[in-house]
Amino acid sequence: MKKILVAIMNFKGLSGAINYVNEVLPLLKDTYGIEADILTARKEKIDYPFKVNSLPIIKNLRGYWKRAAFSYCAGFISKKYKAVNGHGELIKQDILTLHNLIHLTYQKLNRKPDGLWDFHRKMLSSPDNFKFLIANSNLMKQDLVNRFSIKEEKIKVIYPSFNARAVRNMPDKKDAKKSFGLDPELFCFLLPASGDFEKRGVKRFIKILKTLKDLKYDFQAMITGKDSRSDEYIQLIHSLGVEKTIKIMPPVKNVSTLYACGDCVIYPAEIEEFGIALTEAMAAKIPVLCSPHIGACELMTKEAYDFSICEKDEEYIHKAIALFERKVKTEIFSQNAWNISQRTWEKTAGEIFSVYKNFI
Repeated sequence: MKKILVAIMNFKGLSGAINYVNEVLPLLKDTYGIEADILTARKEKIDYPFKVNSLPIIKNLRGYWKRAAFSYCAGFISKKYKAVNGHGELIKQDILTLHNLIHLTYQKLNRKPDGLWDFHRKMLSSPDNFKFLIANSNLMKQDLVNRFSIKEEKIKVIYPSFNARAVRNMPDKKDAKKSFGLDPELFCFLLPASGDFEKRGVKRFIKILKTLKDLKYDFQAMITGKDSRSDEYIQLIHSLGVEKTIKIMPPVKNVSTLYACGDCVIYPAEIEEFGIALTEAMAAKIPVLCSPHIGACELMTKEAYDFSICEKDEEYIHKAIALFERKVKTEIFSQNAWNISQRTWEKTAGEIFSVYKNFI
């Protein structure tokens, strides 16, 4: 059996990168005979179906230096493996799987360069730091080509899948709403933000719904996720007088119940390199209104794309009203759900194998 080392510094929590690795590695082993070991600094206290090596020695470091130490240690450990696949925390690797566009995100949000920015610049600036790069969208690929002059033939776009359990055995819509303390009869907007509320456009979401409320439409809304500045968003909700309409809740583990209670997802993200939450919502046949700067939009049918994409706040409002007044064909969302459902983890694993086989 051919062994690859997969390096992912934080293997604890509910991030898209962690889910990606957990889904793909067993499939690579069972279907293609490729065994992978994990190298990480943080892991859950559970039994994994693969070997997990941890480096607790770096737990007290921060920012650039934490990644630099992790990368340095990985350089020694990786020598006994056929290849090493880094997930954005190694300077050098054979295969780089990238989940975030740090420089584009910081540019769009006017964030100052920091240790993470410096580390990604160092990792991506030299063609010797990786032999091949897996991007999760064409949005990501194009930015890497333009910003770092990486050759297009050195990058392969492999879309992630989504948690199929999120749309399987979904409960009754009214029961789902009741479980979250919502009115079972009232239209419900969702924003499954997970984290980084600024990046996901939470403030814009609140202001769009405030305008809808001023137009005398009756609805409720729920934002799910965790952000270090959540209090600022709660204060904004109160200052706009919509605290009885919009609630913020921690990340939800039972996502099938979450999507069951949604009548529309509004996702006005500044930038989302992929956006698994959107694919889950679309697979659940929920109408989606979102910005065009989202990788998952590349998987939409043309009809769904034409309906979903919004540039200005007025477009979000106009299309939300069309949903209220049932002026949109539901077939659009059914066809799009089928399209999204074809993007399985088995398909993703097969495409990753097509990259791995060149290194083993």
